[in-house]
Amino acid sequence: MTQVSKRPRTYSSPGYWGGGPRRLAGVVVGALALLATSTTQAALHPYGQKRTLNIQPLPAASDAHPVNPAVRYAGGYELSPQPRMWQFRGMSDLRVTPGNGAPRVEVISDIGVAISFDLKQDAPIDLEQLRGDDGKTFTNRLFSDAEDSAFDPRTGTRYVAFERTHRIMAFRNGWTQKGETLQLSGLPVFPANEGIEGLTLVGDSLLAGGEGGGFWLCPLTTLACRQVKGPQVPGFMYKLTSLTTLEPGGNEVLALYRFYNPLIGLRSQLRLLRLNGDRLTVVSDLLKIAPPMPADNYEGVAAVKTATGYRFYLICDNLDPVAKPKLLVYDWTR
Repeated sequence: MTQVSKRPRTYSSPGYWGGGPRRLAGVVVGALALLATSTTQAALHPYGQKRTLNIQPLPAASDAHPVNPAVRYAGGYELSPQPRMWQFRGMSDLRVTPGNGAPRVEVISDIGVAISFDLKQDAPIDLEQLRGDDGKTFTNRLFSDAEDSAFDPRTGTRYVAFERTHRIMAFRNGWTQKGETLQLSGLPVFPANEGIEGLTLVGDSLLAGGEGGGFWLCPLTTLACRQVKGPQVPGFMYKLTSLTTLEPGGNEVLALYRFYNPLIGLRSQLRLLRLNGDRLTVVSDLLKIAPPMPADNYEGVAAVKTATGYRFYLICDNLDPVAKPKLLVYDWTR
């Protein structure tokens, strides 16, 4: 066994590694000289520089056998920030609103951040860290794993469903203020990484959907959740990833599902459901994403009303950690 000396190593000057102060001064002067002569090779970025959005169109694709002929693929994009930003990943849900010349996109991430930008080239990117009941940002994935969100346009409140540490939080004053954990009752005990993946607002109640199955209606007045009868998933090994309403507070609900098998790959399917009383029923299947379409792990869906129907936006949480997030656009003529 090697014996380790307990005598502390003395430090007198940089000369401990050889060369003394004179060598250190030479290194500093040389580094400054190199910096002065290399400005043409690498531009310096000031600390806290504003990131901008880079949009790259995905290759053209078409579905020869669409699930619903009234739904048309309008294109897709790969999104990335300039310069790089490690938080720009793990996209779990999005909200899209019409803007001045470009839609405004607000995304939540499973690392506990909210990202906002206009969907156009070189648009500024705003990033805010989500905060807990104590006003502090989340320190690890056990608390930051945001999976779906709902927005109440009457109050401006954002509701976010988290898993691992399962809860629904209300953010009543934007993302910069602390959140509030809703004291809900009537929900089951979820598995660690298979909790509430779908969340939307129907009337005065939150509609929550579990990744492994089940739907619950939680009135905001009482916070007493009750289970509602819902449809089975579209097929074997499909799981729920997102819920949103066609209209704010309406009872027509979009449900996004994901299939994954390492031998087959990823598939996604979007359905229209309708809530009547305590029952959710399938109205129609709207689209399916499978090769040659840009299949990926789509976890968020948003709907914007158009003159002829609705435009759907789907965003992915890449399974490949180095891949850029994809955003797909579909038009539904209704």
